[in-house]
Amino acid sequence: MIKTDGKYIYYASNTPEKDGFQYVTITKASPASDLQIVKKIKLPSNYGNIQLYLADNKLTILANKWNQNYIYNPSPISIGGGSVTVVVVYDVTDVMSPKLDRFYTVDGDYSQSRREGDYLYVISQNFVNLNIWGNTRPYTQQEINTFFDTDFSVEKAFPKSVEISRTSDVAKQLTLR
Repeated sequence: MIKTDGKYIYYASNTPEKDGFQYVTITKASPASDLQIVKKIKLPSNYGNIQLYLADNKLTILANKWNQNYIYNPSPISIGGGSVTVVVVYDVTDVMSPKLDRFYTVDGDYSQSRREGDYLYVISQNFVNLNIWGNTRPYTQQEINTFFDTDFSVEKAFPKSVEISRTSDVAKQLTLR
């Protein structure tokens, strides 16, 4: 994944380097005779599917963060495996010293994203896993049904309203009713 602002190239590889980590590399690109790496932002080894956005001196890194401590779930059905989508925003006004501006996690695997104006839309997803590795026989429909919420309704699952506020208090930025 490569982005540029005309002066610098921002590069993220989905392949770990020799030390086992992945990096976002910032390279001075202009003038071409002065091409050099100026900064490397180290990412955790369990990040993958890395995507970049660059706008208004903000570098946004999106990635899947896989759960390295997955615990076997003996139930016949589980949702997700503990992975999350990570959104990390750096202020790169001074590329020699990027400053962490924001850090968000969303439950589920990163699927897609799109930037429209000042907004970044991120879609993540969870999978329903049929855990067949611990059982020597197929589960019966009755056994599987014991793990479903029979009282599920969309009206109860989704909020009636979502309020977003500009405030420095993170706990008050998003209200679901």
